[in-house]
Amino acid sequence: MSGFTSRNDVYPDDRAAVVVLTNLDATGASAQIADRIAAALFTATDPDAVRATAQARQVFDGLRKGKIDRSLFTANANAYFSDQALADFASSLGSLGGVQEFVLASQSLRGGMVFRAFRIRCGRTTLRLTTFTVPDGKLEQFQIASAEE
Repeated sequence: MSGFTSRNDVYPDDRAAVVVLTNLDATGASAQIADRIAAALFTATDPDAVRATAQARQVFDGLRKGKIDRSLFTANANAYFSDQALADFASSLGSLGGVQEFVLASQSLRGGMVFRAFRIRCGRTTLRLTTFTVPDGKLEQFQIASAEE
């Protein structure tokens, strides 16, 4: 039946779940609400989340200038960040204005890696950053896209 969306995020290690029901169809509202609730509940005291947020912000700020610290990435991720890719990131991100918000929206385990989603607000633009971190702490993926609000 159309007309609603739901989201059920389970956090077994914390013995908790976040369940969101909305009366909106074809929208990301339930995911946005669940992510923000989870961020409020779990990330404030998680030292790994604090470290990962600082690292993601460092990489994001570097991309705005067309530079990254390659020691933070796996070989696969470094292959993605060619000189042309770095120039493209600098061109597209550098013109957005100052960062007004950079927050961890959600995190989970997936495929032996830690998946994290961040919400970034620059001027009137909201971005979604997703990362995958391998067990040794290096970033395997660092993807930025426009987010709908």
